[in-house]
Amino acid sequence: MLDLLVTGGWLIDPERLEMRPGSIGVKDGRIAGVYGADARTPEALSRIDAEGAAVCPGFIDVHSHLDGQEECGRRALLQGITTSFGGNCGLSPVDMDAFFESQRGGYCVNQCEFVGHSFTLREAVGLKDTGACADLDQLGRMESMARRAMDAGAWGVSFGLDYCPGCAFREVETLGRLTAEYGGICPVHTRLFTMYDMYSIAEAARLAVIAGVQVQVSHLVYQYPMNELLDDAFEMIEFAHDRGARICCDSGMYTNFAAPLGSATFDPENMEACDWQYDHLLVSTGEYRGMRMDEALYRRLRREAPETEVICFSGDERAVEHAFSRDYVMISTDAGAYQPGQGHPQAAASFPRFFRIMARERKRLSWPEAVRRATLLPAETMGLKTKGRLREGMDADLVVFDPRTISERADFAGMGEPDAPPEGIRAVILGGQLAAQDSRVVNARLGRTIRRERGR
Repeated sequence: MLDLLVTGGWLIDPERLEMRPGSIGVKDGRIAGVYGADARTPEALSRIDAEGAAVCPGFIDVHSHLDGQEECGRRALLQGITTSFGGNCGLSPVDMDAFFESQRGGYCVNQCEFVGHSFTLREAVGLKDTGACADLDQLGRMESMARRAMDAGAWGVSFGLDYCPGCAFREVETLGRLTAEYGGICPVHTRLFTMYDMYSIAEAARLAVIAGVQVQVSHLVYQYPMNELLDDAFEMIEFAHDRGARICCDSGMYTNFAAPLGSATFDPENMEACDWQYDHLLVSTGEYRGMRMDEALYRRLRREAPETEVICFSGDERAVEHAFSRDYVMISTDAGAYQPGQGHPQAAASFPRFFRIMARERKRLSWPEAVRRATLLPAETMGLKTKGRLREGMDADLVVFDPRTISERADFAGMGEPDAPPEGIRAVILGGQLAAQDSRVVNARLGRTIRRERGR
């Protein structure tokens, strides 16, 4: 007897790129059977009626900052995410063994974790100055800490080069070579000298070539938020790929990005170089949440509360669609650790917004192709062999959603609720058990940490 049977839905298979009526059987946390509409199905202890809805593998978020934080884990789950990659942009737990142990009781979603360079490792060796370059002793200690993290099961070393403008390429290359030794991945939040330079993407490509490591260019549309900039970035990525570099990328669904106000991103010289005005910045956390910045508030918060997150309204919204014009671009959230009612709406809205815009309204992607970008493509890219596929023996991480109504409800602070759950997601199944249903978390402890095996 099956543990669970999901019946009467439209099965979206990202491997075959097809959509057909049928049912999914689950046993012991795995997909036990995929049945056609007319097939006789086994008895099951419980059933989920998916009539009129789509059924597909659980969504995989390749770029987030959940890192075990409860509130944003719930937001991720409610939008259909079942596996998330944290520790991005150079910010992560420093003791990976301790982090994995702390998550033994379960979490809202499955977690894979990178160890961060640009905040975590640099600060751990005393590099507080973002404009400073590591000396050989500091670099050696960073390498040792990164090796311990990789031995503990980290998926690679992440870089937030925008946040440490003084970082020398030798730091990046050294940690990239170490990651390659383990068969890992290096996500790169590229440097930002201005919004218009292309050295940033060239550096990421150079890392892939010189270190022989798989590079993941992070949240592409945030880094290059105009169509012409994206075309230049794509050209450089494809140039490197054609010469044997392993380089891929993910993108969010907004051009309006979030970062701490005290970070190097919002240094006065960067503000000037990128043509950002104070009122381009919206406060998303803390007591001034929902307020637009002025010069006085900018200076006060930079001095007194540099951890305050702000959202920079920049770029051309048309670039959001254009970012997915290449078949190797995956959807990601860049979700952070927020308190209720605070933060960027991307943490609650990215995947439903992706399906609404790209598949239903603009029809830039077919439903099977849109599902592939959120499931199979990240599973193959990141090396998750039993996820992202709708066939027997795969992990029973599933999403049941209504293609006619799936949509985001979250909005920016001062304009709406940043943590409002989406519409149209009927059920999220994690490891064969019901985790969320109709905008309500049913079980927030079904997720597990996934440690990367060396050479995997």
